[in-house]
Amino acid sequence: MSVFKKLFWFTSAAVILLGQPAVVLAAKKKDQDLLFPYYSSATTTDSGCASLSLGKNLDYAGRAVLTQGQIAKIAQNQPVYQEAANKVGIPWQMLAVVHLREHGLAVDNPNNLTALQRRQGEDPFSNGAYQNLSNRLPVGRIDQAEFLRQSIQAAEFLKRKAESNYAGNKELKLDSGPEVIKDTFFSYNGRAPVYEKQAASLGYDPNTQGYEGSPYVMNKADEKRDPEVNKTGWGQVKRDHGPIEYPANKDYGAYVVYAALTGATVGECQGALASQSGWPTELPARLSSCYGPRNIGDGFHDGLDIVGTDGSPVFAVADGRVIFAGANGVYGPNFVKIDHGNGVVTQYGHMKSKLISKDDEVTAGQQIGAVG
Repeated sequence: MSVFKKLFWFTSAAVILLGQPAVVLAAKKKDQDLLFPYYSSATTTDSGCASLSLGKNLDYAGRAVLTQGQIAKIAQNQPVYQEAANKVGIPWQMLAVVHLREHGLAVDNPNNLTALQRRQGEDPFSNGAYQNLSNRLPVGRIDQAEFLRQSIQAAEFLKRKAESNYAGNKELKLDSGPEVIKDTFFSYNGRAPVYEKQAASLGYDPNTQGYEGSPYVMNKADEKRDPEVNKTGWGQVKRDHGPIEYPANKDYGAYVVYAALTGATVGECQGALASQSGWPTELPARLSSCYGPRNIGDGFHDGLDIVGTDGSPVFAVADGRVIFAGANGVYGPNFVKIDHGNGVVTQYGHMKSKLISKDDEVTAGQQIGAVG
């Protein structure tokens, strides 16, 4: 079994291999902390991999946007999100965000029977994993085929919702930019005029940027939209047909979560990595080949390739102890292996040089070698 597959099957090792271009593999450790580089499917290379900038899973104040448990679940569900999103033509990360907001990333059909319906003798039913109100489905666990069907349905729903966006934002595509993504989340949540007014109070154009005033879309995007900071100027409608109330809820806005998954910009570069980890090369980093099937070589790629500049630094992604530094076959004469504790080990190969030796203690972000 390849190391990267272990991430999807939740085993224990983490591996990173670096070179020019660098090869990166990642997997989780036993207690569900992980080192995992997400990537966007918006712009692909010949290998089918996205090209994007990667950052850290942090908000404007340096707090983790997604928990380790949430990242692990998204990683497990990611193949289904991608298949559904590619079929419909939208970014897969939007499905992950909606699934998180609607059902906490669980792959089942929850019971949506209300107390009134129960008293009236109706049978239990479910709106599905994405809580599509048009669904009346059996309650309980669902298989991958049904999850894929529901994911395609959710992607199609988002695509239709984009038709209600502001002029110029009405076509949701795989490579849609931030304004279209924000606007679509705004349409998905209902386009309440009160949020356009709130956007105007913060200096945005209410006729073209109303989504900037929606907590569903932009909560915790910056200080002025952080309910823990701006307690009287950043509010939310918390009851059906009710008034705006202050402060807004504390959950992250849909676009803020989307940015954490894609590396899109909210303030400065937001991230695609678990907050415990760093990134092994200088940012921004461009991926040139993804893990998985591809049409070159043996037809399957066991890692992620990062395009690097010859001689540029390679960093340790976390604190740890060097347990190997030397030659290792195809990975070259400067192969490095670092034990970070708790079952996590990272490995770095195809490097031009190494700056550490066996038994050295290293810290996160310390240069350990050079791309080459």
